[in-house]
Amino acid sequence: MSDAMHVVLDDTAMAAAGQGNVLASRLIHRAHAEPGWFLYAPVCALVAADRAVSGPRP
Repeated sequence: MSDAMHVVLDDTAMAAAGQGNVLASRLIHRAHAEPGWFLYAPVCALVAADRAVSGPRP
């Protein structure tokens, strides 16, 4: 059995990280620093987070 941790971020998690949320920031830092931790950011969730924060584009 693998000890790897795989986490998929949704739009709310990415928006929270972009706004300085401490827990989201810790998760990103841990995935960067710890071997076997992987974060995934689907493109559709990135677009949704961007729209939620900045509003729709003309």
